[in-house]
Amino acid sequence: MNNRLSILAGLAIIALASACQKQPVPVMDLSTKEIEVSADGEVVTFDLTTNVYYRVNNDCVDDNGAFWAEISEPKTNGEVSTFTLTVKPNPKQEIRSASIRFIGDGVT
Repeated sequence: MNNRLSILAGLAIIALASACQKQPVPVMDLSTKEIEVSADGEVVTFDLTTNVYYRVNNDCVDDNGAFWAEISEPKTNGEVSTFTLTVKPNPKQEIRSASIRFIGDGVT
């Protein structure tokens, strides 16, 4: 019985110590905030450094709803995720502008 109380007391102390630890400050930082490409299209890589769960919204669509820029699944190493953005050629030679948004939990 004494051993069981000691184990339970030890677990309670560990749980209390875990609960008292401060959460890290949420961070999201893009290595590139704006990208300009030629009408011929390009492939660009950039990094996202983050310690929070995030999602990606890609608004790079044409009038028909087809994506003219696609973002790859990231290659992640710790808190750094490397993305590849493939921008398709622009046959109309008109300026295209859109946003790819990285939305992180707890980051404003």
